[in-house]
Amino acid sequence: MKLPMPTANEIYSIAERAEGAIYNSGSRSADKLIIENAIRNALQIVVDRLNIQIASPISVDLSKP
Repeated sequence: MKLPMPTANEIYSIAERAEGAIYNSGSRSADKLIIENAIRNALQIVVDRLNIQIASPISVDLSKP
């Protein structure tokens, strides 16, 4: 199975937003959070495109017999 990777345009867009935010932040700790958020955005694209569906809800009866 091949993972649905973000397109070059999506990666470019995420990088552009991160670059702009880093340019305006002026803080190394904020820069780290901005980069982490950019990575999370890219990973979310992959997860959203996996389109995992569960056929029926799973339930467990925890009542005592």
